[in-house]
Amino acid sequence: MRPPTIHFIVGRLVAVGTLVIAVARARIARQRGRDRERALHVHVTNMNPCAPQDGLVTLNFEEHRVTQQLADGTLVIHSNFHGTGSSASGVEYVVNRHQVTVVVGQTGSATFEVRRISKGSGDNVQIEATRTFPPVVDTITFRCVG
Repeated sequence: MRPPTIHFIVGRLVAVGTLVIAVARARIARQRGRDRERALHVHVTNMNPCAPQDGLVTLNFEEHRVTQQLADGTLVIHSNFHGTGSSASGVEYVVNRHQVTVVVGQTGSATFEVRRISKGSGDNVQIEATRTFPPVVDTITFRCVG
């Protein structure tokens, strides 16, 4: 029996590669339009703009994300974040954030609303923002509420 030639080996590799690509494309086609969910853990350190005297606030978030690809190729991502943490001065915080991101081709936009509730005497903060990309342009407003 002759050893396999290089053409035979390359032919087999191409056949296997084609099969793998076909299976991957079939899976992607089945998932289109279907929601995909993920839970992520995010850590953030920043200031409370309504209570800077609290110092840096370290927050731990869990994000629940649902991603959907529409028939026209638009990608829509709904994210809900719930977080807790404390400031350098010991003030505890609870934070909720809802965000919707839409990506069409190479451009996208996101809108989000954040409610950061202080368990201390400092003001709470409500943040509303939009982000467009590329280039990244942020529009952020916040209100200090008692």
